Amino acid sequence: MAPLSNALHIWNGNRSETRAKFEAVLLEKLLLHTKTVASPDQLIICHAPRDTDQAEGNIFAEGFDITISIADNPKFLNVDKIVVPQVVDFGILGCRAGLIKADNLKRYRAMTTSDLQQTRMVFPRDWSDLRIYQENRFNVVGCQSLDDAVHKVATEQADFLPLGINEIAQIKTSYQNTHPMLAIEAYHLLYYPMPLQIYCHARHKRLSQALSRGLLDLTQRGYLRQLFNAHYGAAIEACDLDQRTVHRLDNPLLGHGSPFLRYLSPLISKVDGN
Repeated sequence: MAPLSNALHIWNGNRSETRAKFEAVLLEKLLLHTKTVASPDQLIICHAPRDTDQAEGNIFAEGFDITISIADNPKFLNVDKIVVPQVVDFGILGCRAGLIKADNLKRYRAMTTSDLQQTRMVFPRDWSDLRIYQENRFNVVGCQSLDDAVHKVATEQADFLPLGINEIAQIKTSYQNTHPMLAIEAYHLLYYPMPLQIYCHARHKRLSQALSRGLLDLTQRGYLRQLFNAHYGAAIEACDLDQRTVHRLDNPLLGHGSPFLRYLSPLISKVDGN
C-alpha cells in the first residue's frame, strides 16, 4: 500500500495513560510496517477526551481515521465503520482486579462468586463495564467519574472498583497522595471477554485490510507479544495471577453472532488450566 500523502488522524482519548501509550506505539509501528505512512510525522494522535458517549461514538464524523476500542462497543453501534478482526491486546482489558480499601483486604480471602456479587462494585456511569456487572447480577454502584469511584471506595461508600490488570497499579499510584489507604485486592480475578480491536473510518477499506495483514504478520513475528510485555509485563506480574481465583462473567455487550462470545484470554488460560 503506497504511503498516504496526507496525515492520518488517530483518536486515543478516554483511556488510562498506560493503555494510551501501548495503543499509540502499536498503531505507529503497524502503520509504518504496512508502509501506510512513511514516517511518524504523518501521524497526528489526539489524546483529548470526549465528554459523552455520543461524542466518543462520533469521532469519525469529526474526521478521525483510526481508533482502538472494545469489540462491539455500543458507543459505535450505529456508526458506519470498519473493524479490523484481530485482537490487539490478548484480552487483557477483560481481566479485572479490584481496587479496595486496604484494611478490608482479609475479608476477601474466602469469598465465592456469590459473595462478590453482594459486594458494592462501583463504576462511572459512562463505562461499558457497568452494564456487564449489572447483567451478571452484581451489586453495582454508579458514579460520575473515575475520581468519584476512587473516592467512594476510599470513603467506604463502595467496596470494590474493578480495573484492568494492565492499568490498576498505575491508577492506584496516581491516587496515592489523595487516597493512600487504597490497595489492590489480592485473591480474585474477574474475567469477561472484552478484547480490543482497531476501528477505521468507513472510507478506509484498503487501510483496514492492510492493517489486518500487518497485524497478523507482527503477531507471527512475535512483535505484538514483545510490545505487550514491554508495556504490561510488570503490571501483570505484580498482580500475581496464579494466586487468584478466576470468576468468569458473560459480556452482554457482544452481539449474538460475535466470534468473541467464548473468547478466552491466553493470560487466563494459564491461570485456570484451560
